[in-house]
Amino acid sequence: MKEIFKGFYSPSDEEIKKAWTDEQTLFIFDTNVLLYLYGYAKNTKNDFFQILEKISDNIWLPYHVGLEYQRNRLKIIKNEKYNFSKIEKSLNDIDLIFTKNIAELNLEQRHPELNEKTKILHNDISNLIKKYKKTLNSWNKKQPCVKSSDEIRKKINKLFENKIGEKPESQDWLQKIYADGKQRYENKVPPGYEDKKEKEKQPNFVYSNLEYIPMYGDLIIWKQIIEKAKNEHIKSIIFVSDDVKEDWLYSVDLKGKKEIGARAELRDEIHKHADINLFTILTTSDFMKEGKVNLEIDINEDSINEVKINLENKRIKHNLNLNKEIVKKLKEINDYDINFKKNQRYNSLDKYIINESLSLSEWDRIYNHERIKNQNLLDNIKLLEEQEINNFNSFIKELESREKKRKQSEIEQILEKLKKFTDN
Repeated sequence: MKEIFKGFYSPSDEEIKKAWTDEQTLFIFDTNVLLYLYGYAKNTKNDFFQILEKISDNIWLPYHVGLEYQRNRLKIIKNEKYNFSKIEKSLNDIDLIFTKNIAELNLEQRHPELNEKTKILHNDISNLIKKYKKTLNSWNKKQPCVKSSDEIRKKINKLFENKIGEKPESQDWLQKIYADGKQRYENKVPPGYEDKKEKEKQPNFVYSNLEYIPMYGDLIIWKQIIEKAKNEHIKSIIFVSDDVKEDWLYSVDLKGKKEIGARAELRDEIHKHADINLFTILTTSDFMKEGKVNLEIDINEDSINEVKINLENKRIKHNLNLNKEIVKKLKEINDYDINFKKNQRYNSLDKYIINESLSLSEWDRIYNHERIKNQNLLDNIKLLEEQEINNFNSFIKELESREKKRKQSEIEQILEKLKKFTDN
């Protein structure tokens, strides 16, 4: 049975462990893995590159991964620099709490003693912020900027020299993928169909005389992986990717989503086209965790945890943006619903008006027929959105819970600080 339904069988831990040290294993990296490096601490980057250097004879990038990396690199660098500006603004907002919000309470006249304690607290916090800003500026200077030398790219260039796939052979090759992709996405055949919502409105781009459609990027990468897998010397493929959407990975909800392996359709497809024994997908944190154990190298646990937390934050941000679109869509549907009820059921009767010989009973039958038909249409729209609404509500509850805990923690810290000053 296993031979017939290979796609449904994940490789065992023992098989993956063996693959790590097998010279016929190829480690392939997704675009997001390279781009996320710009947001990690120095030690985390060094630990990641330490693993790559250890397996340098067995690493490879699809051509489209390289292209996406080069096209998005500067945007990521710009965003990382902008994050430091946002932190500084947040620090300034803390000072504003004392200079504006608390000042408006007129504590000096109403509660003089508390006002003195508040001044001391403000002074202490201001000094802490000044020290933190110096640290912040120091870290900011270490971050690459769009005009400076990019040390991360230098390391990537060196490690992947002569280890990047060939560019698409022609525009016809790409057009076949786009035609195949259209059908696959309609039937939710992985990978890539989850990118349709986010990328279908992005403009096409041209590079090296070839036109690319952004929403088919994952599918292009997948096709290039399959072509590479046909090499007779490759028996195992470990694809490292931080794309944890359902069009790459199975996930189950066990007190939060847990990814449990590559989609069966992906394994089935690659086994049909290539004579390989193993295909699996690892997130960067799992890649580093397994690299530490299987290659017996010193990787700091803090590095693994940082990568894991970074991915979780990216997932939350992605879900938040996605659900903003859902809210927008629901509003549009709600507006349509109201207008529909007010106008559509009457307007749809226009086609009958030309027949002046209709009796009152016939008019009543027609009216009820149109009303029921249009109501059914509305019901169908609501059914289609029901799952998205449920997912959205669950996500909002999770965010509210996290925000409540965060605020509670901040309040407790401030109260503790005030208590210390009061005790003194």
